[in-house]
Parts: sequence; structure tokens; C-alpha cells
Amino acid sequence: MRMSCSQLCLCSGFLLITLFSIPGLYAQHLLTVQMDQDYEEVRRATVARYDAFAAALQQLGLIGIWSQRPLIDGVEMKSEVLRDIPKGPVFRDIMNEQERWMTTHPGGGRDALVKHMRETFPKFVGEE
Repeated sequence: MRMSCSQLCLCSGFLLITLFSIPGLYAQHLLTVQMDQDYEEVRRATVARYDAFAAALQQLGLIGIWSQRPLIDGVEMKSEVLRDIPKGPVFRDIMNEQERWMTTHPGGGRDALVKHMRETFPKFVGEE
């Protein structure tokens, strides 16, 4: 579930922040408009759904994931972790694996990530 939600956050990025602010702005606007009780109930239910969604993302630690920096940048990955990475699409696969690991191991450290990357891509470890 964390991985699926993180993909949503990464794809939408800043738009989620805007999305979460809309119910509050909408509610503020509606306070100035005369409404009937049924419409007010629908509005409250909609705001409650947004609040529940935002709370779930907060609980999963996904707020701000779209701006998360990699623990190991590309230069370090090639020079220190996986020294025999060939040029081409495999490098993108390696960096995507790092992103996946960081998403599924929030708070995981650099050493644990290095170990995971070397276990996942043993043919690229090279000589130390």
C-alpha cells in the first residue's frame, strides 16, 4: 500500500498540496453563500473524505515524498557502490530500485541501502 500511494504522490507532486487546500478554501467560500441543509451535508462529507485521505498519506509518511532526494547520487552509485554498472537503461533501473527501496523503507539508512543494492545487483559490484 505504501508503494502504491507513493507512486500517486510522486506522479502528482505539488498538485496534492493544492488538492488538500481546496476543501478548506471551498468551505470558506461556502460560508458566505446561503445553502440548504442537504448541500451542507454533501460538502461536509466531501471535506471529510479529503481529510481522511490526507491523514492516511500523513500516517504512511508520504507527505513530501515527491521532493525526496536519493541517499546515493548517480556518481556515488557508480564509483562507490556498484562500480561495474554498464552504460544504458540498466543505470535507470538501478536508480529506480533505490527509489523503491527508500519508499518501502522509510528512515532506512545509507548503509542498509548500499547492502540492498549490492545484494540486488551483485554482478555490478566490482572489485573493492
